[in-house]
Amino acid sequence: MYYHVIIKPKSDKYYGENKANLSKEQLISRFIEPYEQGIPIIINGKLSLQMI
Repeated sequence: MYYHVIIKPKSDKYYGENKANLSKEQLISRFIEPYEQGIPIIINGKLSLQMI
């Protein structure tokens, strides 16, 4: 099974990143764990501090 993600910072709703065909492990390590821990997520090379 693969997952697809659209992620955008609260500060700029027109800026974001689409990721397709992520494994469950990639989804968890790249997006879910940092979000739950309050760690900034990198979106297209920029650090995002606040997520939707």
